[in-house]
Amino acid sequence: MTFTVHPLEALERELEEQTAELCGAMLELCRYATKGGRRTRAMLLLSAVHERDSRAVSAAAAIEMIHAATLLQDDIFDAAELRRGRQVAHLRFGKSITILASDWLLIRALELAAGVGPPFFRCLAKAGTAMVQAEAHEFSPVPLHSLMQAQSVGDAITQGKTAALFGTALCGAAVLRGLGTDDQNRWKALGVEMGRTYQWADDCIDLYGAEAAAGKTLGHDLAAGCLTVPVLLAARSLERQGMPICLEDLRSGQLAPSELLRLYASVHSTDVATQMEDLLRSRCQAHRKEANASGLGVTAVQHWTADILGRLELCFNGGTTRQNLNQKDPLQPTGASREQHA
Repeated sequence: MTFTVHPLEALERELEEQTAELCGAMLELCRYATKGGRRTRAMLLLSAVHERDSRAVSAAAAIEMIHAATLLQDDIFDAAELRRGRQVAHLRFGKSITILASDWLLIRALELAAGVGPPFFRCLAKAGTAMVQAEAHEFSPVPLHSLMQAQSVGDAITQGKTAALFGTALCGAAVLRGLGTDDQNRWKALGVEMGRTYQWADDCIDLYGAEAAAGKTLGHDLAAGCLTVPVLLAARSLERQGMPICLEDLRSGQLAPSELLRLYASVHSTDVATQMEDLLRSRCQAHRKEANASGLGVTAVQHWTADILGRLELCFNGGTTRQNLNQKDPLQPTGASREQHA
């Protein structure tokens, strides 16, 4: 069955309809949680399907509900105060009912996915498992002995918490378009890489952005010892200068004030910030090329690309980003850190 309205409008209607059976505070909370946001994951799937298939809307809604449920939990774990420019749900409605709402959203998402079909259900369920395992990994950290190991651990967390759901979006699109297993795997792999890039841009917002513009609580990652790419680049820079950071103290969020100040200064150095901007732009270019080569097409990733560019503007406003936005291709790397990358 096809639908006759714009895919994004159909998605918003679907999300409202899915919560219609609820009442009272649960109805208000679930709609509060699923309202707003850029719908980047859902639009990636909807744009890739091409045809206006109602199953695609159900699949996109399931992905958005999973995402909303994890945000409810993340804001509790991080003691956040803002999300999407509003007070976080657990402060507005209470922690207990927020946890209950996240459970409901997760279960209803799986119910929706089952209606789309077994292949998509399996893909979404695997992504959900990866997300929980990655979150649990943060509560049970392994001993860190090198920056290479720290990078591997940080990347595993990113792949589970963020990238897996992007992979599901493109895998779901491939399933709905009737593509074979090889194409499904290729599209899923592209989605995972796009998800990693998306998370790295989000990590930069936490370090370089402003809360008023981002619409959420920032400044958590550095103090909490999150093993993000910009933080590890800064740690590597300090190591090269003969001022290594204690990785165990970093991971536990217990760096000495003097070390935390050094790490903060390194993160905000022109060197590290330029490397991050250049890395994100070059990855965006690579993703667009793979989208074309895999048959997905650049048009399908336009919404995602616009979101990444917006995130870069939030991070590096007024610097090389603003200059590049006026160029013919704003995704062209600055080139300022080519030698550093090598």
